Amino acid sequence: MLKREPVREKSRLLMEVYMPFYVVFSEYQVPREKGEKIFPHHVAYMDQLQAQKRVLAAGPLTDGTGAMVILIAGSREEAEKILSDDPIHREGIRKFQIREWKPVRFFNWELGNEKT
Repeated sequence: MLKREPVREKSRLLMEVYMPFYVVFSEYQVPREKGEKIFPHHVAYMDQLQAQKRVLAAGPLTDGTGAMVILIAGSREEAEKILSDDPIHREGIRKFQIREWKPVRFFNWELGNEKT
C-alpha cells in the first residue's frame, strides 16, 4: 500500500537551504520528429543538471506537446540561462515558459505495508 506523510520539518529546511524553484513548461515549436537528432543532446544536458542537483523533477507531458521541469536556480535570470543553454531550446525545437514556484509542503512517499 502507498503511504503519504507530510514532512513539515523537511519542508521548512528545504525552503531555507535550496535556491528558488521554477516550474518550466517546454512546448514543441516544430513537429516532434524534427527534434530527434537533438534529443540525445537534450537528455545528456538534463542528466548533467540532475547531477548538479538543479532538477527536482522532469518529464514529458502526456498529451505529447512538450515537457515540464521543476528547476532549482539562484535567480530567474540564471534559470533562463540554464534553459536557453539546453540544446532543445537553443535549436528552436521547443520554447519554454517559466514561473517561480514557492512550495510550502513536501511529501515523503513510502511503499510498503502500513504500520498499525
